[in-house]
Amino acid sequence: MKKALVLLLLFIVACGGSSEETTSVEDTTTTTVLDISTTTIPPVPTIGFDIIDKYNLKLIDELCLGSESIDTVTESCLKQYREDLEWLTRYNDQIQEYVNELNQYFEQYPEQLTEEYSSYLSFVKNEYSAVFADYEIVSDKYIERFGGTPNLTSILFTESNLISWCPADFAFQTNESFKTGTITFKNQLNEYISMTIDQKVTKTLDVTGGLFQIDKIVAENYLGEKFELDGSDFNTQFTVQNFAPMITYVGFETISSNYVLRVGFKSGAAKVKFVMASFDRASLDNSWSTTLSTDKNALPNYPGSSLYEDYAIISLGSDIPKGEEPVKVVWLVVSYSMNGDNNTQFVNVNTNKGIGTLLNCSNDKNNFERVGWTELNFQSNNSAFQQFLNAELIVND
Repeated sequence: MKKALVLLLLFIVACGGSSEETTSVEDTTTTTVLDISTTTIPPVPTIGFDIIDKYNLKLIDELCLGSESIDTVTESCLKQYREDLEWLTRYNDQIQEYVNELNQYFEQYPEQLTEEYSSYLSFVKNEYSAVFADYEIVSDKYIERFGGTPNLTSILFTESNLISWCPADFAFQTNESFKTGTITFKNQLNEYISMTIDQKVTKTLDVTGGLFQIDKIVAENYLGEKFELDGSDFNTQFTVQNFAPMITYVGFETISSNYVLRVGFKSGAAKVKFVMASFDRASLDNSWSTTLSTDKNALPNYPGSSLYEDYAIISLGSDIPKGEEPVKVVWLVVSYSMNGDNNTQFVNVNTNKGIGTLLNCSNDKNNFERVGWTELNFQSNNSAFQQFLNAELIVND
């Protein structure tokens, strides 16, 4: 029993806690972080193009001046030079904005200014800035040389080669501000020869002939300004030879109570021998028509019909039936032969109106061709042709 009690007491002592309070010490380690600030440098500003490359392209690689000066270079080259300078100036706003950004940047980060950026800033300050002054100089020179009044200085041609309905050569000389223009000549029949002014011009003379003088000169300079030049500055006139007879006048008259048709003409390669005219009055109640000529042997033939050096009189007599409608000429023939061949003719039948004639561009009188009025590029404003169309004889009293 005693042994059991002793063992129990030993067990309690071994398993029980100490009667004194036990203090536990915690080992705490503190870590200190150093605050080190690192400065990040932003990139250098950029721009979307290289003005140096563009400058070199336009004013070095593609420059057309060569060894010439702006006082002597051609219009096309000076114009291109001016346009290239103007093209470069269009980048100015972007470049100035970029230069400001660079200056602000390098002021804050001077250590970032490299030789490349120094060269760029120097180029903008010097070479590129000079573009504006050069542009003003070149623009003024272009206006001085190629603006203002364009002048025609000479007109050249060989008069012996000027033949109606045939091609002819002309040559013109102008001052350097003359870009383009036209010149028009006019004869006494209100026919015109108009052509572009150029160094060499070949023009077909679609006229019956006669003396031509300057009627109008219109010119344009390289600025697009148009001028009408004074043709009186040129004492230029020329005669276009007519191989075929040239009709110059058509009109009704009254001579010694006879109604007559007067026909003026100018002979060409030969002497006019025969003039014939057909007349018609379209009327339901009193129509009248006939064909008369200067041939004394032809019928009908009325006293007074005669052929002269440069005109003919065809008498219609004095007993034309009266009528309200006018008598008109519908066909007129002026011929070198008595049978009416080899002629110039005016036609006005129904809707058919025109001029037929002889064509010869070889100066060989035997080498010609007949050209019908439907084939000829005639000028309907020919005053004699207009007289023919409008001539009327009223017989009603």
